[in-house]
Amino acid sequence: MDKKIAILTMERKHGRKEGSIGSSMIRGRWLVKHWPGAELWTEGMPSDVMIFQKVYWPEMMEIYPGIKILDLCDPDWITGELELVKLSKMVDAITCSSKGISDFISKVVDIPVKHIPDRLDLDFFDVKKEHKSKAKSVVWFGYIHNAKNIFQFVLPSLAKLGLDLIVISNEPYQPGIDYGVKITNIKFSWETIKYDLTRGDIVINPQPADNKRFIYKSENKTWISWALGMPVANDIDEMKKFLDPDERKTEATEKLKFVKENCDIKQSVIEFKELIELCRKRKEI
Repeated sequence: MDKKIAILTMERKHGRKEGSIGSSMIRGRWLVKHWPGAELWTEGMPSDVMIFQKVYWPEMMEIYPGIKILDLCDPDWITGELELVKLSKMVDAITCSSKGISDFISKVVDIPVKHIPDRLDLDFFDVKKEHKSKAKSVVWFGYIHNAKNIFQFVLPSLAKLGLDLIVISNEPYQPGIDYGVKITNIKFSWETIKYDLTRGDIVINPQPADNKRFIYKSENKTWISWALGMPVANDIDEMKKFLDPDERKTEATEKLKFVKENCDIKQSVIEFKELIELCRKRKEI
């Protein structure tokens, strides 16, 4: 008999608004949609397996009788929010959204650790950008605290290239200095993100070399962009390249193929099931 899976999301544990936490959408709601027998956790529901999605709840881990998986998407051990070694002794396995997190975790715990990427609900991405003319604007999306340190380096380049900036975030962005770049702020919402992202021509995703936390980031922003037919520029040279609509069309075609082959969340369901079976066998030893 298939085991019943409960996914306890960070969003649920902390009483946050539905859709307000990206990882709970990607690693909770999208997963449940494509996983028969899996449900988002509610108080009192029976289950055989509990996935703690960015939930660090030792009291629940201690009393829950079934298989327990801790699902990590941020390096919260750096801030002390996550007592990694302590919680690792209370669960059966750990899953990680990025290879960087997985590589670190596997060195310090004694239980199975598996990298399961932030794959996508491909049904959700039913909008595709059409690239017809020279790029006029770029888009950045994410939590605003991640942007403030990088925009000061990006804005001068946008000004030189004559590109506008669309910021899709939890809060508006206003630079302290006027760089001569038109900035449009849009409140992030999962209900509109596929339309908001495709308002621009290029998604920018700069990776500051001096920020060590970036090695732990997942590729979800890049994959989300590619799923919508949006090329992603990580530096000024890529931005210049994607000014050309033909370059963007070529990139979009190539990356959409990659997304279909590698980023379907149904593959994550398979990998979670395999890990659960491994945990079951280890418990029987």
